[in-house]
Amino acid sequence: MNPIDFLIEEHNLISRMITLFDIEIAMLKERKGDHCFIDAAIDFFKTYGDKTHHGKEEDILFRELGQKALSDEHRKEMSELLEEHVQAREKIKKLDELNEKFTNNDATVQPLLVEALEDISKFYKLHIEKENTHFFVSARNYLNDEEWEVMMREFADFDRSVIHEKYKEMIVEMEAKNA
Repeated sequence: MNPIDFLIEEHNLISRMITLFDIEIAMLKERKGDHCFIDAAIDFFKTYGDKTHHGKEEDILFRELGQKALSDEHRKEMSELLEEHVQAREKIKKLDELNEKFTNNDATVQPLLVEALEDISKFYKLHIEKENTHFFVSARNYLNDEEWEVMMREFADFDRSVIHEKYKEMIVEMEAKNA
């Protein structure tokens, strides 16, 4: 498996979460939404979608590609993808804020949650399609087999560090609450 295939596999898992959004949207429309599901989805997108997946794209793949003689079109597309990652963070932050109100029994927020979930769903479907079928196809041509192997090792090291970072942050937050 090469790094692009690995990232596409991660996209498949993210897509499965997006499919679950459709179920939650239907539940919210029937006034049966589950703030615990939304909490879990937010955690998934912050930890897996952003820190783990976007982290590998930004800190490893895009870093390496940025050192290559990319065509103007590919350089522009990579820049757009980076901006989309920023937009994704903003969308998840907004969802988190809305879910906080929903958790506190603010029923008026349900239509806004539906809107936010639909927005995230549409956004990620387009973003994943753009990366999988356009950018990643082109990216394969810029690196050689040895560079791909090094990148896979970096991916593995990166993934190991994310879990430690997540739970160290959790302990620090808990300690601060109990100080």
